[in-house]
Amino acid sequence: AGTDAGTGADTSASAISTRESGRPESSKPEKGTEIFVGALAPITDEASLAQAFETVGPVALARIIRNKDTNASKGYGFVRFYKREHARQAMTQMASAMVDGRQIDVKRSDEKTTLFVGNLKKKWTLEVFERLIRNSLSGVESVELKLETNAQAIANGGVVNRGFGFVDFVAHKYAQETFKNHAGKLFIEGTFCTLSWAESIETVGKVLGWS
Repeated sequence: AGTDAGTGADTSASAISTRESGRPESSKPEKGTEIFVGALAPITDEASLAQAFETVGPVALARIIRNKDTNASKGYGFVRFYKREHARQAMTQMASAMVDGRQIDVKRSDEKTTLFVGNLKKKWTLEVFERLIRNSLSGVESVELKLETNAQAIANGGVVNRGFGFVDFVAHKYAQETFKNHAGKLFIEGTFCTLSWAESIETVGKVLGWS
């Protein structure tokens, strides 16, 4: 069970992964490989959705969003490929395609998974920052801390980092829940750290002049 990000309604999502049918366990989907599929027929299930998109490329996961109480399809779902190129191809190849007698709608999924964390104590090391983040948040995949490169500043003030970092989550829902639950601020060891969405480390760095 979960929450529909668009309506706030309770939902339940079933999923089928092609890993269960011969896909190597070590194979991991690239980022940017999930697409939204709408206008699904009521009879479309995870297996038929995955099968339809396998015509483009190997599918890592297919999900149908369902009503929490009735388990009926809400008419939309998500497909995740292993490769970004297949997700891009699906945007055109599967646009207006027919699945179970219904013309589907295909859009790029909003699957942001990275949060920018600012106002950090500058004496925190990567090890300390990662421990604090993992003890405070769920679904964390990796942590990035921007380190100070000025040797004089480090020697004079014990400064280790530049006051900001990034937290990448295993899925969009964990990042979304973190941002929503903490209302843009994360209290860690007596410090209110700021939270905001990050498209990517490179993008934020360029926008704020940190790279």
